[in-house]
Amino acid sequence: MVTPGDVLDGYRLIRPIGQGGFGVVWLCQLEATRELKALKLLPATNPVQLERELAALIRYRSVVADLTSPNLITVEHVNRTLEGLFYVMPLADGPSGMDASHEAWQPVTLASLVARRMTEATWFSAEEIRTIMLPVIGAVRQLSEAGVVHRDVKPENILFLRGCPCLGDVSLLTEDSAQITRRGTPGYAALPLIGFHRSFQSYPFDFSHFVYSFSFQLGNGSCDHL
Repeated sequence: MVTPGDVLDGYRLIRPIGQGGFGVVWLCQLEATRELKALKLLPATNPVQLERELAALIRYRSVVADLTSPNLITVEHVNRTLEGLFYVMPLADGPSGMDASHEAWQPVTLASLVARRMTEATWFSAEEIRTIMLPVIGAVRQLSEAGVVHRDVKPENILFLRGCPCLGDVSLLTEDSAQITRRGTPGYAALPLIGFHRSFQSYPFDFSHFVYSFSFQLGNGSCDHL
């Protein structure tokens, strides 16, 4: 088990800043340059899952290197240890005026923007929605055209790097095929893809299924603002 202060390949862990179903994201510092980064650690408790994650990372890095898209987050470093598999990414934008070293700092995601807007009098304008979503839709299309599928497009996985919306969490990436298995987050994945009916163990996939996911990104749970 890793703890704050541990060093993985020259990256010193500072504190957790996010957690999902497949691992923990840490704020870390590259000791050689003092740069702050994000490091996702996937524990070694499930070897089969770990191999799947490693395959996804290798495929993603290869695809992104060819695409050079500003809307696909880069994976800067990958390695395995006894603790599990980890990879390092640029640190996403945080709250305006707050230094990332502050203990209350958290990365800004579309989910956090939606939560904040739900407490305010006005919802996102059409132009704001286009500015955020069109680059992400373009990134998903680029992945699809490269033969891979991101199967967990949701507000929590849409980050911002220097103000530019980026699609993160590459762990739910897979080769495109006529049939894909059920994975993703209920409420955002198209219903057949998460097993809405038990007969849907797999389902023919094409890019249009992402329309279902995107239709929820800025509207889920917020009908009073529409």
